[in-house]
Amino acid sequence: MADVVGVRVRCPECGANSDAIGDVLKCTYCGTTSRVQRRTQFGLKVPLPPRPPEAPQPIAVQVNNRGATLFVVVILMFATFIIVPFVMLRGSLQSAKSHASAAVTKPASSPPQRLDWISSRPLVSDLDDDGVADAIGLQRDAIADQMFMVALSGASGNVLWRTLSLGTFEAVYRKEIALSSGVILFGDRDRDQTLAAFDAATGKPRFTATFSEVVDKVCAADAGFMKVITKDGVRSLLDLKTGQASAIKATKGRVVCAALPSNSERQGAHLNFTMRHSRELPGMTNDMLFGHEAPWIVTGVKNPGSRLPMLAALDDKDKVLWTTVVPLRDPMSVKFQEPVATDVQGDLVATVYIRNEHEAPVLTVFDRTTGARKFETPIHPRASAFIMVNDVVISKKIIYVTLNASIQAFDRDTGVLKWVIGETR
Repeated sequence: MADVVGVRVRCPECGANSDAIGDVLKCTYCGTTSRVQRRTQFGLKVPLPPRPPEAPQPIAVQVNNRGATLFVVVILMFATFIIVPFVMLRGSLQSAKSHASAAVTKPASSPPQRLDWISSRPLVSDLDDDGVADAIGLQRDAIADQMFMVALSGASGNVLWRTLSLGTFEAVYRKEIALSSGVILFGDRDRDQTLAAFDAATGKPRFTATFSEVVDKVCAADAGFMKVITKDGVRSLLDLKTGQASAIKATKGRVVCAALPSNSERQGAHLNFTMRHSRELPGMTNDMLFGHEAPWIVTGVKNPGSRLPMLAALDDKDKVLWTTVVPLRDPMSVKFQEPVATDVQGDLVATVYIRNEHEAPVLTVFDRTTGARKFETPIHPRASAFIMVNDVVISKKIIYVTLNASIQAFDRDTGVLKWVIGETR
């Protein structure tokens, strides 16, 4: 049997990738100790094929031939006085021609050669007005250890724009990106007093706003503005055109912050998991609740019986509208329990479950009102020996699924895989 090896998992506190052996992870960056979930798949060490023996190399034998030596000397003298001057003259003419051409057209710099997708959740917006939601997130050049912000076409996966390097992975991985009124805000909500703004349509820098304290929250406001709350509770209104911030008069009571769409699992506006129900639902153990309005979608596992991944829908009075076992094909062979990622948008519910350590994760989509299954399709696996699903996002015409180092786009109506960017097999 192949040896079990350490698995690279993401720290729940700081987001750093670390190797875990067993069921306990101690982050090498922030020191947080956490438990590795059972649904995380452990990789198998794959033995390399034996290296074939090297073929014997022939041995050169020196031959003493004075006649051949004299002939070589004559040829070298001919090349020195006849061929070399001709080549130099021709090279000078071509050099002059190339300099004249370079003055007209300057070659573009080559793009990074290997880019892994880093963001857990993509920001989605139709940037090129083609009716398909595009994906915005962070990428890493793993060879040069440089981070970039990028926008990918939802229709094709082509790069719409990519920023210059934002820094190394260690300097950037904690930072979040949020979208408001066509402006992308970029910063670390635990360390930075600044927010850098980029134009969502072009990726060009707009401004940098500096605050008196570390930024704690970024919240929705009127069109063209964004509310910023710093660690000391001070609230400011940020003008997204000028980058100027003005203080908001403090009021008594609870501060309301409508979260902006962001790349953070903690702050994603499209993902609202809150346990509303302490009681068990009929036939299942509930885990998380999704949605901003009814029908509310509950994830969990079958109970009593084999612990299979399940979904349920509730109305505003907590009446169960429908329940379903998520796997369609041979559900009793599924070894992992609750769905690993779920999103709810409009009339759709998208969820991802893992069958076992040998098969690719599966994307399944249901009708939110009736529970009818629309399609089920496997997700393109990663190149690594283990698979960790980060998130699933429903958008206009596209359903995005992110793994540790890739983003994959599926047709929202048919489940057909349209493109994959990042590390895959």
